[in-house]
Amino acid sequence: MQYADEAHAFRLRRSGARGPRNWDELQMVRAQHRQETVSVAPATEELAGDVPVRIITPADAPCGVLLDIHSGGFYIGAASDNDVRNRALADRLGVAVVSVDYRLAPEHPWPAAPDDCETVAKWLAESAEARFGTGRLVIGGVSAGATLAMTTLLRLRDRGIDAFAGAVLQYGTFDLSAQTPAGRPASMWNFASIRNLRTASRCTPRRWPTPPSTTSTDGSMTASGREPI
Repeated sequence: MQYADEAHAFRLRRSGARGPRNWDELQMVRAQHRQETVSVAPATEELAGDVPVRIITPADAPCGVLLDIHSGGFYIGAASDNDVRNRALADRLGVAVVSVDYRLAPEHPWPAAPDDCETVAKWLAESAEARFGTGRLVIGGVSAGATLAMTTLLRLRDRGIDAFAGAVLQYGTFDLSAQTPAGRPASMWNFASIRNLRTASRCTPRRWPTPPSTTSTDGSMTASGREPI
């Protein structure tokens, strides 16, 4: 609880952010955060089962495959959003990157998104060796993508599929009940209210990824910011 209180106090101390006011300020900010330019070759678009995916491969035979799940709060975003980053990962790490174009809410309500991610994960478990020449698999995601990555791992575990060697989970939400010590105040700061989350949690038994157990999910690296909930 101490860490939750510290995070709450930090958030209250923050001043409102201000973006660049003109073109010159924008150029100055960009110059301070200049990143290495990455040459992005066209991604291959395929179907994994009946789910569209984007595949980016390194110049040489890949040493492994990363299943990438994009962010966007479950209702925006696309696999193509990560093309630049995924190209950099493919080139630097020598891995093939398979990014899932999962169905989005509200047109496709939950559990459409985790269903699609599970379909692609099972496709990789069955086909990676033949398709990429390697069966070494890792799953990863950012924000909503991290939530879906953990959900996918737990679904595979429950089906007896142990194909993924590890996971990289960046600031995902792993308990949507808003009942954790830091989750209660955070749910009021942001777009979701406790009442809405509680109502949603009673509508489906697959409401969030962690209950009842996260055993047998070894090899996960979780990254969070200063205000984890």
